[in-house]
Amino acid sequence: VVACWVILEQAAASAATPREAPQTPTEFTAAVLADHHADPAAVASLLSLYHEARFGDAVLPDEAASTAAAALRTISASLSRAAAARGDSP
Repeated sequence: VVACWVILEQAAASAATPREAPQTPTEFTAAVLADHHADPAAVASLLSLYHEARFGDAVLPDEAASTAAAALRTISASLSRAAAARGDSP
């Protein structure tokens, strides 16, 4: 779960979007994803799982990893569609 979110953070860091000084990496990543029209439900799902995995006290359910991977695939597909609509490469 954490690895899925970190992939997005790394991609956001390499984007041409400047990060505001007070933004955490997570806030910046969420903002970049929104600006690039990533699927908002998938972003919310993955972000929620990430917060649970990173900061929660409970053990994540067994299906959390597959849910995170599915959300990451959905985000990737939505970014590709948005880039194609703009005539950009993803």
